[in-house]
Amino acid sequence: MSDRLGGGDEGFTAAKFALFVGIVMLVVAGTVVGGFAFDAPATRSVSDGPDPGQPPAEYAADSVNPDRFATGGEARLGDALSVGGGLSEPKTVVIAQASRTEQEDTRELRLALVRAGHEVTYANDDELTSALASADAYVRIDPGNELSDDQLEEVREFTDRGGRVLLAAEPNRKRISASLLSVSVTTRRTQMTRLAREYGLVFGNRFLYDTVRNDGNYRHVLASPTDAGPADADTVAMYTATAIDYRQGTVVLQTPDTTRKSADGAAQQWPVAVQTAGGNVLALGDTTFLTAGRHNVADNERFVSYIAAFLVGGEAEDGDGVDTPDDGPDTPDDEPDIPDVGTDTPDNGTENGTDNGTAALYAP
Repeated sequence: MSDRLGGGDEGFTAAKFALFVGIVMLVVAGTVVGGFAFDAPATRSVSDGPDPGQPPAEYAADSVNPDRFATGGEARLGDALSVGGGLSEPKTVVIAQASRTEQEDTRELRLALVRAGHEVTYANDDELTSALASADAYVRIDPGNELSDDQLEEVREFTDRGGRVLLAAEPNRKRISASLLSVSVTTRRTQMTRLAREYGLVFGNRFLYDTVRNDGNYRHVLASPTDAGPADADTVAMYTATAIDYRQGTVVLQTPDTTRKSADGAAQQWPVAVQTAGGNVLALGDTTFLTAGRHNVADNERFVSYIAAFLVGGEAEDGDGVDTPDDGPDTPDDEPDIPDVGTDTPDNGTENGTDNGTAALYAP
Protein backbone atom coordinates (compact mmCIF):
# COMPACT_ATOMS: atom_id res chain seq x y z
CA MET A 1 0.00 0.00 0.00
CA SER A 2 2.83 2.35 0.92
CA ASP A 3 4.53 1.68 -2.45
CA ARG A 4 1.40 2.64 -4.29
CA LEU A 5 1.05 5.78 -2.23
CA GLY A 6 4.70 6.64 -2.84
CA GLY A 7 4.28 6.12 -6.56
CA GLY A 8 1.21 8.36 -6.49
CA ASP A 9 3.16 11.08 -4.75
CA GLU A 10 5.91 10.88 -7.33
CA GLY A 11 3.35 11.16 -10.13
CA PHE A 12 1.66 14.08 -8.44
CA THR A 13 5.01 15.82 -7.91
CA ALA A 14 5.97 15.26 -11.54
CA ALA A 15 2.67 16.72 -12.66
CA LYS A 16 3.17 19.78 -10.48
CA PHE A 17 6.71 20.22 -11.79
CA ALA A 18 5.49 19.96 -15.38
CA LEU A 19 2.77 22.52 -14.67
CA PHE A 20 5.34 24.85 -13.06
CA VAL A 21 7.69 24.54 -16.04
CA GLY A 22 4.79 25.26 -18.38
CA ILE A 23 3.84 28.39 -16.47
CA VAL A 24 7.46 29.61 -16.46
CA MET A 25 7.74 29.03 -20.19
CA LEU A 26 4.55 31.01 -20.80
CA VAL A 27 5.80 33.87 -18.64
CA VAL A 28 9.18 33.90 -20.39
CA ALA A 29 7.55 33.73 -23.81
CA GLY A 30 5.21 36.55 -22.89
CA THR A 31 8.09 38.61 -21.55
CA VAL A 32 10.15 38.07 -24.69
CA VAL A 33 7.26 38.97 -26.94
CA GLY A 34 6.45 41.88 -24.69
CA GLY A 35 10.08 42.92 -24.81
CA PHE A 36 9.94 43.16 -28.58
CA ALA A 37 6.71 45.11 -28.34
CA PHE A 38 8.07 47.41 -25.67
CA ASP A 39 11.28 48.03 -27.62
CA ALA A 40 9.28 49.46 -30.48
CA PRO A 41 9.41 53.24 -30.88
CA ALA A 42 8.48 54.83 -27.58
CA THR A 43 5.00 56.14 -27.15
CA ARG A 44 4.88 59.91 -27.32
CA SER A 45 2.24 60.36 -24.65
CA VAL A 46 2.78 61.75 -21.17
CA SER A 47 1.41 60.49 -17.89
CA ASP A 48 -1.22 63.19 -17.64
CA GLY A 49 -2.43 62.74 -21.19
CA PRO A 50 -5.92 61.59 -22.24
CA ASP A 51 -7.33 58.48 -20.60
CA PRO A 52 -7.37 55.80 -23.33
CA GLY A 53 -10.18 54.03 -21.51
CA GLN A 54 -12.58 56.95 -21.85
CA PRO A 55 -11.22 59.28 -24.51
CA PRO A 56 -12.83 62.68 -24.99
CA ALA A 57 -15.07 63.19 -28.01
CA GLU A 58 -12.31 64.71 -30.16
CA TYR A 59 -10.32 61.47 -29.88
CA ALA A 60 -13.09 59.37 -31.38
CA ALA A 61 -11.96 57.54 -34.50
CA ASP A 62 -14.66 59.02 -36.71
CA SER A 63 -13.60 62.56 -35.77
CA VAL A 64 -9.93 62.16 -36.73
CA ASN A 65 -9.03 63.48 -40.16
CA PRO A 66 -7.88 60.50 -42.30
CA ASP A 67 -6.47 62.60 -45.14
CA ARG A 68 -2.71 62.79 -45.62
CA PHE A 69 -0.66 65.45 -47.33
CA ALA A 70 1.27 64.59 -50.47
CA THR A 71 5.06 64.24 -50.42
CA GLY A 72 7.58 65.56 -52.90
CA GLY A 73 10.48 67.91 -53.41
CA GLU A 74 13.83 68.25 -51.71
CA ALA A 75 15.49 70.74 -49.41
CA ARG A 76 18.04 72.96 -51.12
CA LEU A 77 19.82 76.28 -50.90
CA GLY A 78 19.74 78.84 -53.68
CA ASP A 79 22.80 80.27 -55.39
CA ALA A 80 22.97 83.23 -53.00
CA LEU A 81 23.91 80.90 -50.13
CA SER A 82 25.94 78.37 -52.13
CA VAL A 83 29.70 78.21 -52.47
CA GLY A 84 30.66 79.49 -55.90
CA GLY A 85 27.46 81.46 -56.12
CA GLY A 86 26.90 84.12 -53.50
CA LEU A 87 29.55 82.73 -51.14
CA SER A 88 33.26 82.32 -51.87
CA GLU A 89 34.03 79.99 -48.94
CA PRO A 90 32.11 77.17 -47.28
CA LYS A 91 30.47 77.61 -43.89
CA THR A 92 31.03 75.02 -41.15
CA VAL A 93 28.04 73.58 -39.29
CA VAL A 94 28.78 71.56 -36.13
CA ILE A 95 26.19 69.03 -34.91
CA ALA A 96 26.38 67.95 -31.26
CA GLN A 97 27.07 64.26 -30.74
CA ALA A 98 24.92 64.52 -27.62
CA SER A 99 21.90 64.71 -29.88
CA ARG A 100 19.91 61.50 -29.42
CA THR A 101 18.70 61.48 -33.00
CA GLU A 102 20.44 59.16 -35.42
CA GLN A 103 22.64 60.77 -38.05
CA GLU A 104 20.22 59.44 -40.64
CA ASP A 105 17.47 61.55 -39.08
CA THR A 106 19.21 64.77 -40.12
CA ARG A 107 20.27 63.50 -43.53
CA GLU A 108 18.02 65.80 -45.56
CA LEU A 109 19.21 68.90 -43.72
CA ARG A 110 22.83 67.82 -44.13
CA LEU A 111 22.32 67.11 -47.81
CA ALA A 112 20.94 70.60 -48.38
CA LEU A 113 24.06 72.05 -46.78
CA VAL A 114 26.59 69.75 -48.46
CA ARG A 115 25.06 70.13 -51.92
CA ALA A 116 25.56 73.88 -51.56
CA GLY A 117 29.25 73.34 -50.75
CA HIS A 118 29.18 73.69 -46.97
CA GLU A 119 30.84 71.47 -44.37
CA VAL A 120 29.02 69.48 -41.69
CA THR A 121 30.94 67.99 -38.76
CA TYR A 122 30.13 66.34 -35.42
CA ALA A 123 31.58 67.16 -32.01
CA ASN A 124 31.33 65.82 -28.48
CA ASP A 125 30.58 68.24 -25.69
CA ASP A 126 34.16 68.03 -24.41
CA GLU A 127 35.29 69.28 -27.82
CA LEU A 128 32.96 72.26 -27.80
CA THR A 129 35.59 74.97 -27.38
CA SER A 130 37.69 73.89 -30.33
CA ALA A 131 34.66 73.03 -32.46
CA LEU A 132 33.01 76.42 -32.04
CA ALA A 133 36.26 78.35 -32.55
CA SER A 134 36.04 77.86 -36.31
CA ALA A 135 32.33 77.08 -36.70
CA ASP A 136 29.61 79.21 -38.23
CA ALA A 137 26.64 77.30 -36.78
CA TYR A 138 25.95 74.84 -33.96
CA VAL A 139 23.09 72.31 -33.93
CA ARG A 140 21.80 70.59 -30.79
CA ILE A 141 18.85 68.24 -31.29
CA ASP A 142 17.05 66.40 -28.47
CA PRO A 143 20.21 66.05 -26.33
CA GLY A 144 20.54 63.43 -23.63
CA ASN A 145 22.53 65.64 -21.26
CA GLU A 146 22.78 69.26 -20.15
CA LEU A 147 25.81 71.45 -20.81
CA SER A 148 28.08 72.53 -17.98
CA ASP A 149 28.40 76.16 -16.90
CA ASP A 150 31.60 76.61 -18.91
CA GLN A 151 30.03 75.02 -21.98
CA LEU A 152 26.97 77.25 -21.68
CA GLU A 153 29.31 80.24 -21.65
CA GLU A 154 31.05 78.92 -24.78
CA VAL A 155 27.76 78.71 -26.68
CA ARG A 156 26.65 82.11 -25.45
CA GLU A 157 29.91 83.71 -26.57
CA PHE A 158 29.52 81.94 -29.90
CA THR A 159 26.17 83.60 -30.59
CA ASP A 160 27.45 86.92 -29.26
CA ARG A 161 30.07 86.94 -32.01
CA GLY A 162 27.55 86.13 -34.72
CA GLY A 163 27.37 82.32 -34.70
CA ARG A 164 24.05 80.64 -35.41
CA VAL A 165 22.53 78.05 -33.05
CA LEU A 166 19.70 75.61 -33.82
CA LEU A 167 17.94 74.05 -30.83
CA ALA A 168 15.33 71.32 -31.32
CA ALA A 169 13.41 69.45 -28.62
CA GLU A 170 10.36 67.22 -28.20
CA PRO A 171 7.80 66.57 -25.47
CA ASN A 172 8.34 63.97 -22.77
CA ARG A 173 8.03 60.39 -23.91
CA LYS A 174 7.23 57.25 -21.94
CA ARG A 175 9.30 54.13 -22.54
CA ILE A 176 8.27 50.71 -21.25
CA SER A 177 10.93 48.03 -20.86
CA ALA A 178 10.58 44.47 -19.60
CA SER A 179 12.95 41.90 -18.18
CA LEU A 180 12.36 38.37 -16.90
CA LEU A 181 11.26 39.55 -13.49
CA SER A 182 10.15 43.15 -13.89
CA VAL A 183 8.53 45.78 -16.04
CA SER A 184 9.62 49.40 -15.75
CA VAL A 185 8.35 52.70 -17.14
CA THR A 186 10.74 55.58 -17.64
CA THR A 187 10.26 59.11 -18.93
CA ARG A 188 12.61 60.41 -21.59
CA ARG A 189 13.10 64.17 -21.43
CA THR A 190 15.05 66.46 -23.68
CA GLN A 191 18.00 67.75 -21.65
CA MET A 192 18.15 71.31 -22.92
CA THR A 193 16.55 73.32 -20.14
CA ARG A 194 19.69 75.25 -19.16
CA LEU A 195 20.81 76.12 -22.68
CA ALA A 196 17.30 77.18 -23.67
CA ARG A 197 17.10 79.43 -20.61
CA GLU A 198 20.25 81.22 -21.75
CA TYR A 199 18.15 82.59 -24.59
CA GLY A 200 14.89 83.10 -22.72
CA LEU A 201 13.28 79.94 -24.12
CA VAL A 202 11.24 77.15 -22.56
CA PHE A 203 10.41 73.96 -24.46
CA GLY A 204 7.12 72.40 -23.36
CA ASN A 205 6.93 68.87 -22.00
CA ARG A 206 3.42 68.09 -23.33
CA PHE A 207 2.52 67.17 -26.87
CA LEU A 208 0.23 69.17 -29.13
CA TYR A 209 -2.70 67.65 -30.99
CA ASP A 210 -5.37 68.81 -33.40
CA THR A 211 -8.44 66.85 -34.47
CA VAL A 212 -9.60 69.48 -36.96
CA ARG A 213 -6.50 70.08 -39.09
CA ASN A 214 -3.77 67.45 -39.15
CA ASP A 215 -1.80 65.09 -41.37
CA GLY A 216 -4.05 62.06 -40.97
CA ASN A 217 -3.59 61.74 -37.20
CA TYR A 218 -4.50 64.10 -34.39
CA ARG A 219 -0.89 63.96 -33.15
CA HIS A 220 0.43 65.14 -36.53
CA VAL A 221 -0.25 68.84 -36.15
CA LEU A 222 0.06 71.48 -38.85
CA ALA A 223 1.73 74.86 -38.59
CA SER A 224 1.83 77.95 -40.76
CA PRO A 225 4.78 80.34 -41.20
CA THR A 226 4.44 83.88 -39.94
CA ASP A 227 5.84 86.81 -41.91
CA ALA A 228 9.22 85.90 -40.44
CA GLY A 229 9.11 82.37 -41.88
CA PRO A 230 9.70 81.07 -45.41
CA ALA A 231 7.61 83.12 -47.82
CA ASP A 232 7.04 80.23 -50.24
CA ALA A 233 5.69 77.79 -47.60
CA ASP A 234 2.08 77.53 -46.54
CA THR A 235 1.78 74.39 -44.39
CA VAL A 236 4.39 72.56 -42.32
CA ALA A 237 3.52 69.18 -40.78
CA MET A 238 5.00 68.35 -37.38
CA TYR A 239 4.75 64.91 -35.80
CA THR A 240 5.84 65.11 -32.15
CA ALA A 241 5.39 68.81 -31.55
CA THR A 242 5.51 70.77 -28.34
CA ALA A 243 4.96 74.47 -27.72
CA ILE A 244 7.79 76.93 -27.12
CA ASP A 245 7.48 79.70 -24.57
CA TYR A 246 9.82 82.67 -24.91
CA ARG A 247 10.71 85.97 -23.29
CA GLN A 248 11.65 87.95 -26.38
CA GLY A 249 11.77 86.75 -29.95
CA THR A 250 9.89 86.25 -33.16
CA VAL A 251 7.52 83.39 -33.88
CA VAL A 252 8.46 81.66 -37.14
CA LEU A 253 5.85 78.86 -37.12
CA GLN A 254 2.59 78.58 -35.21
CA THR A 255 -0.27 76.12 -35.17
CA PRO A 256 -3.89 77.04 -35.97
CA ASP A 257 -6.26 77.99 -33.18
CA THR A 258 -7.78 74.50 -33.22
CA THR A 259 -4.66 72.99 -31.65
CA ARG A 260 -4.70 71.72 -28.08
CA LYS A 261 -2.10 70.64 -25.58
CA SER A 262 -2.32 67.28 -23.83
CA ALA A 263 -4.04 67.55 -20.43
CA ASP A 264 -5.09 71.10 -21.30
CA GLY A 265 -8.50 71.72 -22.81
CA ALA A 266 -7.75 75.13 -24.32
CA ALA A 267 -7.58 75.28 -28.12
CA GLN A 268 -5.38 78.11 -29.36
CA GLN A 269 -2.40 78.99 -31.51
CA TRP A 270 0.90 77.64 -30.22
CA PRO A 271 4.38 78.73 -31.35
CA VAL A 272 6.43 75.74 -32.52
CA ALA A 273 9.41 77.63 -33.99
CA VAL A 274 10.87 80.79 -32.50
CA GLN A 275 13.87 82.92 -33.43
CA THR A 276 15.69 84.96 -30.79
CA ALA A 277 19.09 86.32 -29.65
CA GLY A 278 19.23 88.99 -32.33
CA GLY A 279 18.27 86.44 -34.95
CA ASN A 280 21.12 84.05 -34.09
CA VAL A 281 19.10 81.30 -32.34
CA LEU A 282 16.30 79.24 -33.90
CA ALA A 283 14.28 76.95 -31.61
CA LEU A 284 12.14 74.11 -32.96
CA GLY A 285 9.48 72.24 -30.98
CA ASP A 286 9.77 69.07 -33.08
CA THR A 287 12.54 66.93 -34.57
CA THR A 288 10.61 64.22 -36.41
CA PHE A 289 9.67 66.44 -39.36
CA LEU A 290 13.37 66.49 -40.33
CA THR A 291 13.50 62.74 -40.95
CA ALA A 292 13.31 61.01 -44.31
CA GLY A 293 9.74 60.46 -45.40
CA ARG A 294 8.59 63.39 -43.29
CA HIS A 295 10.95 66.10 -44.55
CA ASN A 296 8.98 66.65 -47.76
CA VAL A 297 5.39 66.29 -46.56
CA ALA A 298 3.29 69.36 -47.41
CA ASP A 299 5.83 72.24 -47.48
CA ASN A 300 8.28 70.65 -45.06
CA GLU A 301 11.17 70.63 -47.56
CA ARG A 302 10.83 74.40 -47.89
CA PHE A 303 11.03 74.81 -44.15
CA VAL A 304 14.09 72.52 -44.02
CA SER A 305 15.60 74.77 -46.70
CA TYR A 306 14.80 77.75 -44.50
CA ILE A 307 16.60 76.09 -41.59
CA ALA A 308 19.66 75.38 -43.75
CA ALA A 309 19.64 79.03 -44.88
CA PHE A 310 19.48 80.15 -41.25
CA LEU A 311 22.53 78.04 -40.36
CA VAL A 312 24.78 79.46 -43.09
CA GLY A 313 23.29 82.94 -43.22
CA GLY A 314 25.24 84.43 -40.30
CA GLU A 315 28.69 85.96 -40.06
CA ALA A 316 30.50 84.39 -37.11
CA GLU A 317 33.81 85.93 -36.08
CA ASP A 318 36.62 83.49 -35.39
CA GLY A 319 36.95 82.58 -31.73
CA ASP A 320 39.98 84.32 -30.24
CA GLY A 321 39.48 83.68 -26.55
CA VAL A 322 38.31 87.23 -25.84
CA ASP A 323 35.46 87.39 -23.40
CA THR A 324 32.24 88.79 -24.77
CA PRO A 325 29.26 90.15 -22.84
CA ASP A 326 26.95 87.45 -21.53
CA ASP A 327 23.91 89.67 -21.08
CA GLY A 328 22.54 89.49 -24.60
CA PRO A 329 19.40 91.28 -25.70
CA ASP A 330 17.05 88.46 -24.75
CA THR A 331 18.01 87.89 -21.12
CA PRO A 332 18.20 91.24 -19.28
CA ASP A 333 19.35 90.80 -15.70
CA ASP A 334 16.45 92.83 -14.34
CA GLU A 335 13.77 90.57 -15.80
CA PRO A 336 12.22 87.76 -13.73
CA ASP A 337 13.25 84.21 -14.37
CA ILE A 338 11.11 82.28 -16.81
CA PRO A 339 9.43 79.14 -15.49
CA ASP A 340 11.01 75.72 -15.66
CA VAL A 341 10.12 73.38 -18.51
CA GLY A 342 7.65 71.51 -16.35
CA THR A 343 5.35 74.50 -16.10
CA ASP A 344 4.68 74.46 -19.83
CA THR A 345 3.38 78.03 -19.72
CA PRO A 346 0.82 78.67 -22.48
CA ASP A 347 1.61 81.20 -25.15
CA ASN A 348 -0.75 82.60 -27.73
CA GLY A 349 1.84 82.68 -30.47
CA THR A 350 1.81 86.45 -30.82
CA GLU A 351 5.09 87.79 -32.13
CA ASN A 352 6.98 89.61 -29.45
CA GLY A 353 9.82 91.25 -31.27
CA THR A 354 11.44 91.90 -34.61
CA ASP A 355 14.89 90.38 -34.25
CA ASN A 356 14.53 88.08 -37.22
CA GLY A 357 16.55 88.25 -40.38
CA THR A 358 16.21 84.81 -41.91
CA ALA A 359 13.33 85.49 -44.30
CA ALA A 360 15.60 87.55 -46.54
CA LEU A 361 18.29 84.85 -46.42
CA TYR A 362 16.21 82.11 -47.93
CA ALA A 363 16.88 81.84 -51.67
CA PRO A 364 14.39 79.54 -53.40
